[in-house]
Amino acid sequence: MGDNTFVAGQGPWLERLGNLRNVVRQEMVTRQLATHLPSGRLRVLDVGAGQGTQALRLARLGHSITAVEPDERMRAAFAEAVAGLTPAEARRVTLVATDLDGLADVAGSTAYDVVLCHGVLMYLPDSRSAVDALARLCGAGRHRVDRGPQR
Repeated sequence: MGDNTFVAGQGPWLERLGNLRNVVRQEMVTRQLATHLPSGRLRVLDVGAGQGTQALRLARLGHSITAVEPDERMRAAFAEAVAGLTPAEARRVTLVATDLDGLADVAGSTAYDVVLCHGVLMYLPDSRSAVDALARLCGAGRHRVDRGPQR
């Protein structure tokens, strides 16, 4: 993925997962997704899935999730959270250890209905190329890239 400025903030991020600010932030993202996602079962790619909050919520709703997370500590937090899913929900989640550069290998010929990328772009030196790459992974007619709530 090249330069990633998130590495320095990783420890504090993980330590604050349950604090009020993070809980409210995740709830706001959840509400935005509920408003904007199309109906029906979706194929969702969650890039920079972190601890898996949104991916796991969507899996509970019946969607198929491919979660991409390059960081080992974040994947460990994600895997721990997967333990809270039912077996059927957990089968809908695939956690992949890669970064933006590895997305083509992950996606293959799959066209996702939705691509999520929350809390990632601001850590990249060039987010335009990342947004372009993410948009190409969406199915035909569904070019939807959710950048999270706007400030």
